[in-house]
Amino acid sequence: MRPQFKSQGQFSVVRKKTKSVQQGFQEFDQKSVFDTTEPSQGNVLASVISTGDVPVMKVRSDAFGAGSKEVTVRFRSEEAAKKSAPAEDVYSSFAIKPACHGEVPRIADSLQPGDLVELQGVIVDQFEQSEVFPWNAKTVVPAAETRTTVAMSEALCSILHSVNPKDDAKKDFRIVIASPAEAQEVTDVLGDLTRLKEYLGFKHGAVNGFVIRGTHRAGGRELKGAACYRTLQDDERGLSDEAVILNFLKTKSHVFAPYMSAKNPWEIIPLHVVNVLNSASHRLESLTKRYSFMAQIDGSHQEMEFGHANVVLDFRSGSQRPVCRHFNLCRQKPIRIDTGLPTRARPRKLKTNEESESSKITKLFG
Repeated sequence: MRPQFKSQGQFSVVRKKTKSVQQGFQEFDQKSVFDTTEPSQGNVLASVISTGDVPVMKVRSDAFGAGSKEVTVRFRSEEAAKKSAPAEDVYSSFAIKPACHGEVPRIADSLQPGDLVELQGVIVDQFEQSEVFPWNAKTVVPAAETRTTVAMSEALCSILHSVNPKDDAKKDFRIVIASPAEAQEVTDVLGDLTRLKEYLGFKHGAVNGFVIRGTHRAGGRELKGAACYRTLQDDERGLSDEAVILNFLKTKSHVFAPYMSAKNPWEIIPLHVVNVLNSASHRLESLTKRYSFMAQIDGSHQEMEFGHANVVLDFRSGSQRPVCRHFNLCRQKPIRIDTGLPTRARPRKLKTNEESESSKITKLFG
């Protein structure tokens, strides 16, 4: 929601001539890059604790370590609107400049304790990570509705899209969420066909596919993988789960069959496939254009690639299969993750005011 100024005076909108950080992404090379990834501004899910002069929120992100952490929040957009700094020292593509001295609204005034929000464009203080500087906060789930939702921070996600059967100009989206924490070992795919079929057809919640992941040699570090999921076309053709898996083996078994053994077991990682609420579709449309690597046409069977995203699932219908209520990449310069799902490619760092924003922070908050 755009900020509404209480003053009736005019204001001007100044377009910055800078390149958006979201136009790029990070390539992750397993052979040479491990825990080192480029710091980036982040989009962080947070629960509102208090909304006083300095809001306090509980955040969960790899950038803050394991578990959740309470932080104080100072919004850069509020300070930028109050200052008379030149446009190049303001943080957004559009710098809103009040033409008179009206009161600048506080973002926290629109929030309530218990709300689930996404802090957008977050950087942190270089010395003390308990204070964060987001550009804005978007309410994802009001406090009264959080009981039926599950918030997933920095989940490994890919995007499937297909043409809407009622309108060729529109797309239907499905989110694919990989869950490495639920991985199980496998040493013989053909001998384990019965177990593989359990990963298809929504037999267990939203699970409708899997990734087989492993290394080419025992003790190797470079992970390879292949993805299998039940497509909309498989459903239309009435294919059995076994037929879907056999088709997968015909096209992808060369990735893992020659290397899988009792001495070098691979892993099966479930893929949770969820539909998207109409209200979130416009966001998916934008992301698929900007980061085409993590989107594929449903049924194309390209090499599935992933990015870390914030996902909020909604169980309001009471079903075991939730729908995606909110989806957004968790970094403004995401890491491109191949089908091997390398666990070292984690977005552990947020930009700090020292790395790129020191002079701007001083002008806004000094």
